[in-house]
This record gives sequence, C-alpha cells and structure tokens, in this order.
Amino acid sequence: MNRIKTLLMIDNDPEVRMQLRQTLVGWRLLEASDSRDGLVLARACRPDAIIVDSSTPGLSDSGVMRSLREDQRTAGIPIVLLSERQEMPDLDRPGRADVDAYVPKPVRPITLMSAMEMLFDWLPRILSKSEGGPSLA
Repeated sequence: MNRIKTLLMIDNDPEVRMQLRQTLVGWRLLEASDSRDGLVLARACRPDAIIVDSSTPGLSDSGVMRSLREDQRTAGIPIVLLSERQEMPDLDRPGRADVDAYVPKPVRPITLMSAMEMLFDWLPRILSKSEGGPSLA
C-alpha cells in the first residue's frame, strides 16, 4: 500500500494554489506564498515533490532551486517549475538544470497531471480510486 505523498506548492497566487488543490487529489498539500517560506517548509517537512512558480516573491526561481539542490535535506526532491513562458525554458541556463518538470501557466490540469505522472508512476492509481477527481481534459 502506498503512503500519501506530500507536495509543497510555492506560489503567491491564491487562485493558482486553489486550482492546484482541486487538481492534485490524493496528495497531502503544503502551501507557501513566497519563496523564503517555501524553503523553510521544504527543509522542515521534506515533501515528496515541490512546485515552484517562477514569479513568486522572495528569491528568484533559480535561487530557490539552487538553495533546494545545495541542501542535503532537499537535494533529491523533484521540482516542477510553473512559468508564464509558454515554451520550455532553456534548461542549460544556470539554475534551470535543476528542474525535473516544466508546466506553463495558465496551468492546464492535463499538463500538470502529465508532469506529475512522469515523476510518480503511482499517481494514476490514486486518481482512479478517488471519487469526483479532476477532469484531465
């Protein structure tokens, strides 16, 4: 039996966080509205994955990712980057290589779920068991 996995959302937009809560059925969700609080939560709770919005106040997204990757407590946690940019960012740019998945904003549930499925192959089993789960279309 799989344990419930924990996801940390670092995003300053309450509407985006609400959309993520509605989409990510089956996760234990932690939320931070700025990057500094997000780093504190990541280190204290060591979630299974972290979603970082590129425009969240505090440190830059590359600063957040660098801080997560340099800390032993958080170095191996998968990171999903949310960004207003519609095209895939240049992952060769400093700080971007630490991203495990990329989701453009506005976030489409199918795109987010595909990214999470790529990181965690167990996710579809949780969704199939949840009643009234989000539509992926």
